[in-house]
Amino acid sequence: MTGTSAGYLGGQLAIRGTAIPTASLGDPAVLRAVLLTGGYLAATALIGVGVGALVRHSGAAIGTLFALMFVPTIVVGLFGEHGVVVGRFMPLLMLLNSVAVLSPGSGLFNGWVSVLLMYGYAAVAIVCGGVLLRSRDA
Repeated sequence: MTGTSAGYLGGQLAIRGTAIPTASLGDPAVLRAVLLTGGYLAATALIGVGVGALVRHSGAAIGTLFALMFVPTIVVGLFGEHGVVVGRFMPLLMLLNSVAVLSPGSGLFNGWVSVLLMYGYAAVAIVCGGVLLRSRDA
């Protein structure tokens, strides 16, 4: 949450004195976007921990996490509008409605559901990594 709060404050400082309107944390949509972005990033880090425990090689873990985050979104994007049915379960597309303040994407889960689903993915990754780590390294 510290990173997203710092990003919010930095952004507000950068646009101060310009024609761009400022965003207030008093606005529920802005506060939701800041909080859910932090939750999304924390869940992504937990998925990375689980993948790291599974793979046990830092370079391979980073590559696997990258592949899990980006490749499915690219593949689903090839199907256009029809890909949204499956794409709404993809991490990067779930992020869209987590950070959307004005116009959420149609057909996707809302931000809260997306972050909870990301924490579900993180729980699966950590449990699988923990079980494998315990059985392999015991």
